[in-house]
Order: sequence, then structure tokens, then C-alpha cells
Amino acid sequence: MQLDQRKLYYDNYNAWFYKYGKSLYKIYKNYVSERLEAQVLYNRLIKEDVNENIILPTELLYNQKHYLTGYKMNFVNGTILSEEIKKAKMSFEDKIFLINEFFSLLEQVHDYLVVGDVRNSNLMVGKDKQAYMIDFDFAKKADSSATPLCRYHICHNDEYLNDRNEDVIKLYISALSLLYNYNVEHAFANIEEIDALEMFVPLSGFLKDYYHYILDCVYKHKNIDNYLKIPFDSCVEGEVNSKKARILNK
Repeated sequence: MQLDQRKLYYDNYNAWFYKYGKSLYKIYKNYVSERLEAQVLYNRLIKEDVNENIILPTELLYNQKHYLTGYKMNFVNGTILSEEIKKAKMSFEDKIFLINEFFSLLEQVHDYLVVGDVRNSNLMVGKDKQAYMIDFDFAKKADSSATPLCRYHICHNDEYLNDRNEDVIKLYISALSLLYNYNVEHAFANIEEIDALEMFVPLSGFLKDYYHYILDCVYKHKNIDNYLKIPFDSCVEGEVNSKKARILNK
């Protein structure tokens, strides 16, 4: 497929994005064989009646060698969550609403696949203040035993989380980032020892408590009840602003 360079919407490290009306075309810069499982998933999910806020391909694109080169999807008029966090202009009520919407979407996504790559740049806030999930290129089937390509390797008592719970904890980390207008993903993604969080001032103590809280939730219950929406419902704005959110109460 020949795309008009004048329609280039933006690009990132691995793809170009072209906007045509209400559609967005994602074209990979390089062929990656590990996307094969996602390709199979996409072919199946195109035929499914999936929530329209879960942005999946509507058409797959191939080259003459039948390699997947990209796909067409619906365009979302909005902002990725990492940019919303930088703006720090969202009301507390809107944050709580979005957090619950994101968890609801992930719960639905898990009927079909494990994402692996849940992070702030793959979550979107629409102009209508609706939550959207995007980019499932490194996902795997929900019942697959394969290791997701993108993971934090979060470990507790020398035992790794199962893949679904890791998705949920990653989303919990995004929720924490949104609540505090402070991107804490790197703290969890790039260190091996939680004590290294001391470098993150003034949130280091809170992050350490939070980290152990969510791990304890997972290993106490093995499955995260209701996708951990209830603790956020019980927050009050003053407690969040004072860094004493009720979510840390055990």
C-alpha cells in the first residue's frame, strides 16, 4: 500500500502513523518475527465484537512477501496518558473515573489476550475524557504459556507474577502516576532492588510501601479481585494530596 507522506501524523522508534479521515495506519519500520503471535490474535479479533475503546486493528497490511507490515485502526482524538501526567491539569474526580475505566478495559482485554506492554504511552485519554487502550503488538493469547516480550519481571519472595497479574500491576503503576502527576514507571521497570527507589525523592518511601502493598495483594489472593478498582474508589482527594492515600491501608 502506498501512503501519502503528507498524511504522516507522527512517528516513533518503531513505526510511522498516517492519518486518513477517521482511520490511522500504523506502518512498522522493521519486520519483527515476534509479532507473529499478535498477528494471529489480530486476525481473530478483527471478527470479534470487542469494546470500541480497545483500539485493535480493523485491517492487517502485508507486503508482497506476505510479511505483516502494519495495520489500519480507528483514529482516537486524544492524548496518551504520559502527556496527561505531564500536564497535571486533570481533576481528581476525572482521574478516579479514568482509573476505573482503564481497569475495566483491561479486564475485558484479558478475555482475549495478555498485553505484557501495559504502560502510560499505551493508554489514551480521549477528548471526551474516555479511556482507551492501544498497541497490542507484543501481546500473547490469554491461554498461551509463552513469556510476554515486554515485562517488568516483578518478583516477590523469588516467585514471579503470572502474566495477567503483571498486566494489572503495570496498570496500577500507571494509575499511581496519574494520581500523583509523577511518572513512576522507570522506577519499577529499570531497577532490580526496590531499595534503589531511595533516589526518587520525595516519593521514595511511598513508592516502596506501595510496591509491597500491591505485591501482597497479588500473593495473598493469587488473583486480584475486581482488578483492584475498589481501593481507588475509596480514596479521598485530601489523602492523595497528602501522600497518605487510603489505598495503602491493609
